Amino acid sequence: MKMVLPIVLLLMVATILSAQESIDDIMALKPEKIDYYDNSEAIYNIEMPYAKRSVKKQNLPTVDDLQRLVSIDLVYTEFRRSERFSQPKLNRYRLETLKKAMPEIFELENVTWNIIEQTGATTMEEAKRLYHGFVINIAEERGGEEISYIETIVNEENEEEIDSTVLIVFERNNWSEMLITADLTGSMSPYVAQVLLWFKLNNIDKRAKYFMFFNDGDSTPDSDKK
Repeated sequence: MKMVLPIVLLLMVATILSAQESIDDIMALKPEKIDYYDNSEAIYNIEMPYAKRSVKKQNLPTVDDLQRLVSIDLVYTEFRRSERFSQPKLNRYRLETLKKAMPEIFELENVTWNIIEQTGATTMEEAKRLYHGFVINIAEERGGEEISYIETIVNEENEEEIDSTVLIVFERNNWSEMLITADLTGSMSPYVAQVLLWFKLNNIDKRAKYFMFFNDGDSTPDSDKK
């Protein structure tokens, strides 16, 4: 038991340091300077008042939507009302606020962090009207249109839309005990629909014995795909 406590304490310290390093990495990013930030299409965000760390309003993603998180923008304004004001210090406070609100964000991989510095404001009144805080960018949910298309073809609701490339190959070759490998990437839906339609129409003779399905990794960068 005497050996367990130091190990547990060591793991706790390592976890805390890891989280702190994550914030430090974000703090080390070079800001992108733009005139004004457009948050009109933002769905999930934490809005904060100009030059303050308090939360004005927030709308955080659901657990399901969080799995489609692609990037987070930390937005602030370059204009300062005092030379003693420290923007990096405020940025750290704001990052800690985000971490308290939704720590899961800091545990995700392949999330791009952007530091956005607005340079268009020349007065404090104008700066106060600009957006400040975080914008949480979620990838558009994919698959709905492709699934609807496949269901239409499989149910033979619109024969004119059927691309017959795969069907012709299946009918031309009298294969048996088939292993069918299918790419389920959304862009391949016309061919997936043909495979499923063929299986529906020919299942009686049990020609297809096995199926293997794969996709291209969804929105995963090519370098991270396995």
